[in-house]
Order: sequence, then structure tokens, then C-alpha cells
Amino acid sequence: MNEVIKICAVALVTALVVLLLRQYKPEFAPIAAMAGVAAIALLLLRTLPSILGLADSFLAFGGMDAGWLKLLLKALGIAVLIQTAADLCRDNQNAALAGAVELAGKVMILLLAVPLLRAAAEIAVGLINK
Repeated sequence: MNEVIKICAVALVTALVVLLLRQYKPEFAPIAAMAGVAAIALLLLRTLPSILGLADSFLAFGGMDAGWLKLLLKALGIAVLIQTAADLCRDNQNAALAGAVELAGKVMILLLAVPLLRAAAEIAVGLINK
């Protein structure tokens, strides 16, 4: 709960700073927004070990391979980074660049999913051949 309050405080302070900078020094507003995003990302990174520990305990309980969790976490990381970059582009009136960033993220996640698709195809072929 403490982390949520810190993240909200950083977000509100960043929004206020960006609002003031847009009035007086608009060229510095995107830099302030990116600094706020970076600060929030650093706060989130501090929670990552507890999340990974919980995920490992679920994997051990279910007897699943850790590779799938690793793949899922990579896809989630890509999605979060891409969404943040696209939002920053949109905030700076660059919708075309935001769209290109989102398309690149979708392609990267699709490339990550290729091993999943291959495994599913192998299972399907195995079931058909039996």
C-alpha cells in the first residue's frame, strides 16, 4: 500500500510540474514527463522480487516449466514499455510515431509467441497421430 501512495504522489507532482512547464517553458515539459515515468518505473522495480518469488511458488506448486513464466514476463514488460513510449509520443502530439511504436511492440510480442505456437502445433500433431 505504501508503494501505491508513493507512485500516486510522484504522478501528481509530475503532472503539476508538467502543467507549469507547459505554460512557462514548454520545451522542458516532455523531459519532466519522462523523468516522472522513470521515477515511477524505479518504484515499480522495487516490487519485482516479491512478484517473482510469488510466481516461482505458483510454478513449483503447479509443476510447470519456468520458461513459460519467463516468456509471459517478457511479453508483459514489452507491453508496458511500448505503452509508456506510445503515451509519451501522444502527449507530445506525435500520434504517427505512437502508432509505429505500438506496431513494433505487437510484432515483438508476436515474435516472442513463436515458441508457444510451435509447442501448440507439436502437441496438436502428436494428438492427431495417436
